[in-house]
Amino acid sequence: MSMWDRDHGRVRVVDSETRYRTADLLPPAGTVVVAHVDGADMGDEDEVFTQFYHAFELPNYFGWNWPALSDCLRDLDWLPANRYILSISNADLALSQNPGLRGIFLQLLNTVSTHWAGPGNYRGGQPVVFDVLLICAGAAVSRLESELQSLNRQG
Repeated sequence: MSMWDRDHGRVRVVDSETRYRTADLLPPAGTVVVAHVDGADMGDEDEVFTQFYHAFELPNYFGWNWPALSDCLRDLDWLPANRYILSISNADLALSQNPGLRGIFLQLLNTVSTHWAGPGNYRGGQPVVFDVLLICAGAAVSRLESELQSLNRQG
């Protein structure tokens, strides 16, 4: 079973200890931008912003705050593609120095993914998809899935 929906991105938790068939890991054809950040290097919000600034080559006008990150990730004109894949390894360690911000972070990722799945987001006649892979292992998988489900119920 492929990890990718052809027309809609989503935020999903991926167990780093699960084996996948190579064919299931490859996204559909098209222009794909893959950005990788490491939750272990994102202990606080400034480190989150720094990781995203570099991974997505954010413009110099990036405001180094949550609304600015959301705005930039819902634009991405400087990095055109039909599919964006954001891979966050050690996702459970993101914002470990300020866990109260993790909900804001996860909600932002969900908002961005949902935005790109909305009507009118097409490039070259194809829908633009923004996938987020929250990669972690062990008990962190179910904890992160629970956090996401809780956010989805609230939103």
